[in-house]
Amino acid sequence: MKGDKIYIIESEIKKLVRLFLETNESDKELSLRTGISSSTVGRRLTNAEKIVELFDLDINRIPGIECPPDQSYGTYIYDLIRKRRKENILKGRSKGGKIGSEKVNLRRDEFGKFISDSTPLVDLSQLYQSEEKIYKFLAHATLTFRLTLPTLSELLGMTEDEVFSKLMEHKPELSAAFEYLFVYEMLPQRDPRSNFLRYYMQLLNAKKTRDPEEQKRLLALISDKDAKKIKDTRSTESGRRQKLDIGTIIRYQLKYAIKSVDIAHMFHIGYSVYAREVNLFLADKPDLRSRYDNIMASTDLIYFTPGGKR
Repeated sequence: MKGDKIYIIESEIKKLVRLFLETNESDKELSLRTGISSSTVGRRLTNAEKIVELFDLDINRIPGIECPPDQSYGTYIYDLIRKRRKENILKGRSKGGKIGSEKVNLRRDEFGKFISDSTPLVDLSQLYQSEEKIYKFLAHATLTFRLTLPTLSELLGMTEDEVFSKLMEHKPELSAAFEYLFVYEMLPQRDPRSNFLRYYMQLLNAKKTRDPEEQKRLLALISDKDAKKIKDTRSTESGRRQKLDIGTIIRYQLKYAIKSVDIAHMFHIGYSVYAREVNLFLADKPDLRSRYDNIMASTDLIYFTPGGKR
């Protein structure tokens, strides 16, 4: 049974890699063409280890695609896929292809206040009156709730490349975290979308009812203040003797897709201690465990940090 599953996965990878490099289609378009779910398409095309392994075999070489003599064929194929998928993000062709073609719906009324229309986030401007603050909020909400570009496009009534450009304009230091979320992770969006909208409506209600304590509580859910406090505390010898808040640190790691060795160094924790604490914390949390394992398995993530690429 296990052998059959591996064979199916490898067959799908070989088929999808060839199709993608031939057509440059989005995950949704490849899904419609092959009958493979779009989330599976994304996972297959970002499985670096398996792609390198399969295409290093001469039998799987793709006609018309040659690689430099100083690079393995499998590595070259994976790098080519990664490059094209990243380019597609900038062109608004991510997981689901383009969604919507409306221009940015943020505009000012006669009193100079930002207003928007025709989107689920129609009252977004009631939270913040500056574009900078709006996109700072959206950046942290996107990384916390794991929203994809197609989802953001739908919610904001903007094209995917417009959303991506705005996020990069206002939070360029988070480019690496966005790259992992938009290009590599690509979680199914039913739960992230509904969880975010529920959160957003609670925050909007707290704003309308002038409940500053509830606003503060809700905004703390997407901020890094607790993680930064732990980091500052553990920078001292006495702070390192305090009980470790492993849950907050892991959530910070998952939000920004940081390797465990870097997180351990960042929070002044021995790597073996951190690895042990992570295993204990994630033992009964399969969804978080899967996200954590995907980060650890990605060969590209040695370059990812919360501040962008090193």
